[in-house]
Amino acid sequence: MHTVTVHQVPTLVLGEGCARAAGAWLASRGYRCPLMVTGRSGESLKAQLRELWKGEGLELRSVSPVPPEPTVRQYGAVLREAREQEPDAVVGHGQFTKGFGGWVGGPEGSGTHSDNARPS
Repeated sequence: MHTVTVHQVPTLVLGEGCARAAGAWLASRGYRCPLMVTGRSGESLKAQLRELWKGEGLELRSVSPVPPEPTVRQYGAVLREAREQEPDAVVGHGQFTKGFGGWVGGPEGSGTHSDNARPS
């Protein structure tokens, strides 16, 4: 039997409009360089948030889109790319990203997650 360790992010936010609110939430807690992890479907959201969050004083960083059902090798490549960005928080979009914040690190393993979020 293998041991499994699950790292949970301290804040998990779901639902419509949470992507817009996440920028204010991050800025109010002193974060400045959040990293967004998403698949191809989140690329347009990422572009919208990059512009929207500039007004919050945030520099949204990102990694290459994560493929659906990534292999261990693909996950490792994205993880290395994410760590190189030196984020202070992680924002995810999509199923793959829910546990990613705990793996990238940052202050207290910080992270937020928005699933199917719209910046409305």
